[in-house]
Amino acid sequence: MYSVRPIECACVQSNERATIMYDDPGGSGDFASHSQRCVSAMLSLRGTFLGGAVAAAPAARRPAARRPAQTVAEQSLQGAVVSLAGAKSIVVCVRRQVPHPIYQKRMNVSKKFMAHDEGEQAKVGDVVRITQCRPLSARKRFTLAEVVKSAFVMDAPTPSEIATL
Repeated sequence: MYSVRPIECACVQSNERATIMYDDPGGSGDFASHSQRCVSAMLSLRGTFLGGAVAAAPAARRPAARRPAQTVAEQSLQGAVVSLAGAKSIVVCVRRQVPHPIYQKRMNVSKKFMAHDEGEQAKVGDVVRITQCRPLSARKRFTLAEVVKSAFVMDAPTPSEIATL
């Protein structure tokens, strides 16, 4: 008697499960030993098994291994403060030179970044260094690291100084 029987197999090494459709030409039912011999061969072939069809069952889910925390280099940019965009916020214009994609001539490109200024120490015209951080708002992804060069601010003359002129 000829019969095809499914056998549920599991590979001990890789913890994967699969179903073998075993051809049992004699109908003796002694296919367990055959299954044990062919499990590792069947799993290594991944989908083809001589003597029958193999349907690989989904592997049992293992708990995800925790990866060590990756250290990401902080992006640091330097530019000029062009606006005080509210309380504890500044807008920094960063200028850089890039080659033109076709003509290769160096051209100036500028981009504005919003940054968080906790101490409100930056003024318009200051050259500042900003560093990347977690998102603080919809547009703020940088914090003020330092004021590199303070802008020269000429004080307005007082009325008594104007009278002496």
